[in-house]
Amino acid sequence: MTSILLYGANGRAGTQIRSEAARRGLQVIPASRTAPPQPGADVAIRTVYGPDYDAVYVAGTHRVLADLEQAAIPRLLVVGLASTLRAPDGTMLFESADFPEEWRPFSEARAAELDVLRSYAGPVDWAVCTPPMTLVADESAGYTYAELAKALLDEATTPHHHREQYALEP
Repeated sequence: MTSILLYGANGRAGTQIRSEAARRGLQVIPASRTAPPQPGADVAIRTVYGPDYDAVYVAGTHRVLADLEQAAIPRLLVVGLASTLRAPDGTMLFESADFPEEWRPFSEARAAELDVLRSYAGPVDWAVCTPPMTLVADESAGYTYAELAKALLDEATTPHHHREQYALEP
């Protein structure tokens, strides 16, 4: 049985991950943002949001990687942000001139999170699973959190992506 250490277990994505994991018979261990993991797990999934961008996405990513190393958890899956995907010209989507200015700091923080992961040389294998821009709760309005949960758990149980960001198709 795959065991999953889940950061953000009570959020929109985390709730769907817990439900889908229960349906599949997978064990979910809620993780604390502030305390290192006590039990081991096969994989950690990180789906967190916080208004202190540096603490959550930069320092927080460094801390999570160190905690996973200490707990001997070999894999980390992170829910990414669509605006950090690359456009055909190589720039990230949030770097375009028409990207809403009020959303830019959040996207910059998530890009910095990717930089932390890409520069990481430790033993934890990681992947950033990036849903489409239209991630919603309502099935009639776009890509749902339930679909995201299924995709994350598919990757958790049968890894295909290693030390890379990948996009989910709408």
